[in-house]
Amino acid sequence: MTLEDFVASDPRDIVLVRLGDNVVRLFPGNVERPVADVDRALLVADAIDDVLVARLGFGVRDLVEAALGYVDAAIRAMAPSWPEGDFIDEASVTLTAAEVNAAAELVTLGTPSELSKSPRLARALEWATCDAAALPYMIGHPQSPFGRFLRVRRPNHGGRADWLPLAFLPEITGFGVTELAASVADSPEANRRFAQLVAAQVRHALWRFSTTVIGPNDFPDGPAVTPGNAVQWVAMLGPRRALAVQVVARLHLAALPFDGPPVALSIADAARANPDEPISVPMAGRTLQLPTGTEVVPLLVLATAGHVMAPSYKGMAGISLDELRWAATSADEDSDLFMFCREMARPDRPHLFGWETINVWEWWRANGKILFVGGEDPAFMSIAPHLGDAEWKRAVHLAGLERALATLQLPALRDIDGIDHASSGPPVVYHWRSPGPSDSGDMTDVTEAVPGSAL
Repeated sequence: MTLEDFVASDPRDIVLVRLGDNVVRLFPGNVERPVADVDRALLVADAIDDVLVARLGFGVRDLVEAALGYVDAAIRAMAPSWPEGDFIDEASVTLTAAEVNAAAELVTLGTPSELSKSPRLARALEWATCDAAALPYMIGHPQSPFGRFLRVRRPNHGGRADWLPLAFLPEITGFGVTELAASVADSPEANRRFAQLVAAQVRHALWRFSTTVIGPNDFPDGPAVTPGNAVQWVAMLGPRRALAVQVVARLHLAALPFDGPPVALSIADAARANPDEPISVPMAGRTLQLPTGTEVVPLLVLATAGHVMAPSYKGMAGISLDELRWAATSADEDSDLFMFCREMARPDRPHLFGWETINVWEWWRANGKILFVGGEDPAFMSIAPHLGDAEWKRAVHLAGLERALATLQLPALRDIDGIDHASSGPPVVYHWRSPGPSDSGDMTDVTEAVPGSAL
């Protein structure tokens, strides 16, 4: 068994996310990136809910709305009793009478009536409820020791369903999302739709770093994708620098769906070894020809229904979709992603252990945008974990903006591409606007973002 130390973010922090027209408050629980978990769950819902509703009578969005609706109500019940200020050490932490009384009232609250206002919400809650005697407890489970069950039914109390403690609900909800996704992983259409939505989000994130993102023609329902070993997008950083982005998106992902190295890595290796030869990039149904002498840097992006740690190869960075979106949000310069991936792809880079790539990204940014500064590179580097809490801290800072965007019926923060924090007055938010792909004949399409569209 592998154990990892972890200190959860402070639940007294106010972090808000948009669910439809509503804004709900998050409880961090035992997950490191609760904001990313919600965004990913809603992406999965967009891909598979049509199939799920036909099979089960409810979808991922219903499960998420029910779970987060209760979390929001529970926080409203508990928060007035939470003490203020910092805790000096563990010995100084005490449970107050006000907290005990608030917890008792929360148990009495049960399930708010609005969480079962529709048959789909009621079915989702029933799916996430079991008899108390049947509640699993799998100690050491990597995601949720209680499986998908948010509530337990106690026969000796009139069959009333009681919620599990707040601290466990984020991880249980995430597990429920992955279980629902796995139940339709046999559907080619659901997997294809998920891959299309992921590819679109990857392209959208790349626009932060390049206004020229090359890929095959879009279909009417979204980007062209392939389950094979191919590059999805090429982001150009000037006429002779290319970021070859390979995307692997599966609702259930146990291993990479191809043998051998990712083709983006093979292309970059070949371009470096043979600088005078043409560069051919296989894509979905097409082949892109890059000019001779182009510097190609590879990147592998992984996406699935749950939290995933992307593998990094020697000569190639791996990153999850969540981490790529974070990079697009936190970058300072257009060149940041290319330079980060270039350093991760260095043949002489030290062996690196860094858990999730977001930890390496945050270390790289804080260290002057270089992994190591010194006379001689080390043989091995270990990057501290848990730097992903930067996302929670940012969400705390932007909670007021999330509520204001909802009030004004503007897109949620997850759909905002840039924020200008003016020294006075309200912040200005930006969203990339695509004019749509243009047919370029025998050449692969170039999709350009028009930056700076203010909302």
